[in-house]
Amino acid sequence: MSDQQKTKEKYAMCMGTFAPCADRFVTAGYHSELSLQAMLEAAASVEEADAIEMDYPFMEPAGTDVSVMKKMLDKAGLKVCTLEVDHYSDPKWKFGALTSWDKALRKEAVEISKNGIETHSISTDLLFVDMYNGDFRLKPGSPALKLGFKQIDMTKIGLTSDFPKRFTK
Repeated sequence: MSDQQKTKEKYAMCMGTFAPCADRFVTAGYHSELSLQAMLEAAASVEEADAIEMDYPFMEPAGTDVSVMKKMLDKAGLKVCTLEVDHYSDPKWKFGALTSWDKALRKEAVEISKNGIETHSISTDLLFVDMYNGDFRLKPGSPALKLGFKQIDMTKIGLTSDFPKRFTK
């Protein structure tokens, strides 16, 4: 038997699996809403599941408090495999978050993203040239470059001159 065959496979759960899952047919959801603790316990009860996909900010009682969320995850014996930063559910993000033309919204989106990263990783300043003004080029010495990330030619991404004017300021 190979080492790969001896290794027990592990699985991750999407926390949305335990949400009421409302849709256009059942607007109240298919079951009652569970607390965050109950969702974590349900995920931990799935055989061979050891990680979850989380949204940030978290449900209450954790909210934006990473230390509370880490304690809850530890208690449930779960890790985070994917963290999705919520830049979509609040109507204020309807014209973008990190790409918004509103400097205050961009700054808020960056801060939410940075705080969310703290959930299960080590974070550091990536040394963007000027992220608050939309310049996401990496400065020389950026930790991202040391990890193997490549600079992106920013002139080749984003809105083009033929983008409909109705979606711009």
